[in-house]
Amino acid sequence: MKILATLAVINRLQAQDISGIGVPPFQGTAVSQTEDEINVANQAEITDFYVKPSDAVRMAEAGFNISSARIITAEDGYEEPDPDLITERGLTNYDKWRPLVRGGPVTVPYFVHNTASSFHTLIQSSLSSLENDLGCFSIPEVSDSEIDATAFVNGIVFVGHNDGCYSALGLAPGAHFQTLGVSTIESFGVPSGWQVIALAPGCTPDNPSTVQHEMLHALGVKHEHQRPDRDEFIVFDPSATNNPSQFDVLADEDWYDMNSPLEIESVMTYCSFCGNNGADPVMTLRETGETWSSLRDRITTTDAKQLQHVYCELDPENYPDFEYKQAISCSSGDTLNVTREVFADRLCDGIVDCGGGEDETGELAKCIPKEEDTNNGCCGSITFENEGECIFTGELYSERDVYECPNAIIAWFNGKGQTSDEICPPLNTPWEVFGNVASCTWAGVDASDECDPDPCDPNATCTDLHEDYRCECNELYTGDGETCTLIPDVDECDDGSHHCSANAICTDQRVDYTCECATGFKDSMQVSILLRYIKQLFDIQSN
Repeated sequence: MKILATLAVINRLQAQDISGIGVPPFQGTAVSQTEDEINVANQAEITDFYVKPSDAVRMAEAGFNISSARIITAEDGYEEPDPDLITERGLTNYDKWRPLVRGGPVTVPYFVHNTASSFHTLIQSSLSSLENDLGCFSIPEVSDSEIDATAFVNGIVFVGHNDGCYSALGLAPGAHFQTLGVSTIESFGVPSGWQVIALAPGCTPDNPSTVQHEMLHALGVKHEHQRPDRDEFIVFDPSATNNPSQFDVLADEDWYDMNSPLEIESVMTYCSFCGNNGADPVMTLRETGETWSSLRDRITTTDAKQLQHVYCELDPENYPDFEYKQAISCSSGDTLNVTREVFADRLCDGIVDCGGGEDETGELAKCIPKEEDTNNGCCGSITFENEGECIFTGELYSERDVYECPNAIIAWFNGKGQTSDEICPPLNTPWEVFGNVASCTWAGVDASDECDPDPCDPNATCTDLHEDYRCECNELYTGDGETCTLIPDVDECDDGSHHCSANAICTDQRVDYTCECATGFKDSMQVSILLRYIKQLFDIQSN
């Protein structure tokens, strides 16, 4: 059995040369510049979305260089929508996707054309993950046998080719961009109201980031690194790219501000070397000068919540009872030292979301190990982002645990192949050799019921939360839930504290009373006793 002294072999993705392809994976943690990163992200062209004609005019009027921008034309199968139906998000005016029925989810069906069959599994997993994070969305797949008879008027058709990855911004019925030389969207076997997302081998790695990036473009989301406040956090070098329009900063009035700081980890942020025309990075962190890589697995919790805010929270007519999935605050900052939230169902899932990896260490939740710890006290199984699971073999090499991975047999040493001071593999931080993050492999979260035994007052209801609970006093009781007091039964009609008219009949209620005009009198003003009730509660809680 061959033992590898370092884990460089696992980083096979970074050994590929994908220069000249439109879009790489988009995420990463700040790391030092390495030759591998330059080779991976040496992208001569970054043109992953098409600009609508009205937006091109606005960009030009604002002084933007649009010489390298892709503009949708009539030949691409697109016509400008009715401006009354357009909602602004970022620089782009775009048609929003809609629910099929009032109160139903925003529905975005998709079909995988046979030219994209090699990406089929990746597309399915990417969009399944996306649908799980976007609670008010439905992203159903239409199969080969269903597409001819589909009733979906609008949808996404994934097409494979060798000329980059791209999408329209927002709902763009009929947009095909002449992909593979077609002149109509129907050439791909879909209805006339569907639109293309194009994928290519070099810009579609074995993780969901690129598929989700292009899908968010189709939902109308612009790049995070083009925010108006970008230059406060990032240094952009226009000489390092041949496509500066992909990095132009948006005007304040063209950006929908959701009071969320810029997020390097967003799936909509290019990596430092994405779009470069040589060896230099296009973007670096202003404070430290560091670069960030591009290996990420999925949209962030912030990405998901922002999209739901625009589509669902701001649409109370369709979603009067909309609620976000439960999220937990990280205890550490991200690349820009901003403390973010992470969805509770992402805890202990083997993918690091928090800056310090605390969502995978057991700090934010009690994680259940998939395998027992080794005799060295190390994880019995570790998972690398984008690479898969490595399981302890039961053997040792120089007293170090040996793990079997999908593509290698490994034992942990430091980056130079020498014995590390740490006996266990480093977790939840980029490995020095290639930047991939490893975490213990978990079987899930210990979902113990925090309401068993019930910690609340006998006259309260306990609601189980993630490693927490909430107590709420029952009807007719008041208090903080852990202590509840019966609201006294006061007869306002009898003691004269009511506010009914002298020509009205007062009827006492349990914690209220009603006023009804006596016979022969007309109700000119219905007197509410809400303030009286509030005062009553206040008096009880103050005593």
